[in-house]
Amino acid sequence: MPEKMPDFIFLFSGIRQPRPTVRPISSSDFLRHSKQELQLIPMKKIILATLLLLPLIANAQATFAPPGSEWYHSQQYGVFHCYYAGDTVINNIASRIIVRKALTRDPYYSQGLHVDDQSTIYVYNNTDTVFIYNRYFHRFTPLYVFNVNDGDTIRLPIIPIDYGQLTLAYPDSTFRIVVDSVRNKLYDTAMLKTVYVHAIGNPDSAYVLDYGVGYAATIGGLGTGLIPMGTPAAIPLTESLQPATGIKCYNDPTLSIKLVAGICGIPPVGIPTIASVKEVELTPNPVSGILTISCPQPITSLHIYDAMGREVYKGASADKKMHIDLTALPAGIYFAHINGTEVRRFIKE
Repeated sequence: MPEKMPDFIFLFSGIRQPRPTVRPISSSDFLRHSKQELQLIPMKKIILATLLLLPLIANAQATFAPPGSEWYHSQQYGVFHCYYAGDTVINNIASRIIVRKALTRDPYYSQGLHVDDQSTIYVYNNTDTVFIYNRYFHRFTPLYVFNVNDGDTIRLPIIPIDYGQLTLAYPDSTFRIVVDSVRNKLYDTAMLKTVYVHAIGNPDSAYVLDYGVGYAATIGGLGTGLIPMGTPAAIPLTESLQPATGIKCYNDPTLSIKLVAGICGIPPVGIPTIASVKEVELTPNPVSGILTISCPQPITSLHIYDAMGREVYKGASADKKMHIDLTALPAGIYFAHINGTEVRRFIKE
């Protein structure tokens, strides 16, 4: 475990350029300069914003995880139902409690399979960042950063993962993601700011934390539940430990977003699942040659990344099924990002 958490969010512009020199901004400089003067200078410089100062900014952004909010994320044997469970104070910071429960659908539930709940998390937000209480560092660290531009590389403190355990000693305590684009996107009934990202390796660390396709205001993570998935990790060989994947539904007292054709949760025990509502499937897994991807909708976007966040395949189809020859890929762990909402992990032998 790292002994000290970095006090900075690192935002790099122009990731194809040589690594620039880091210039820290002091507390007095931060308060003296205007917001415009602190914008990123593309391809040239780095802006460092101290995490200790970010909470001082006025809270103009809507509250993340307000009372009454709930999320439904896909998982292999049902869904994860996440919901606001009250307020608390940690390290003198008022925060909100999110409980994450696993709901297992039939026939798995009736056969005795019970998926483990995910850990309860604690969050708060300011104008442009959602923070999560980080048990590695015993303080809040950034979870979603929205004050970014296309092409930025964001370096953040490692976030504890739900799925397995990180396997190596911590060579440093950060991970990196690249901002592919920042867009306003319509999610059913709401237009939300969305940050599309992909993970990359850290020159100083072996770890990659993957958000799937990215994250959006209000609803949070789009492809890996509310927090990213980490690699390399030791994955216990048990069906009860499942990762969260794409967002299905979000509700709060003022907003209702439904991104699936069927129900958000699971049918009551004994009632068959609606046949037309199917999961994305990758077969075989592990794969040594041809990988078949089956989806309820046409596969209009497919990106495959390796464990270091490097894109190894990009394609699309008008069909609901794709066959991809992966014979030439090295053995390892890969992630298929499908239609911008689903992320599936597979192993190449």
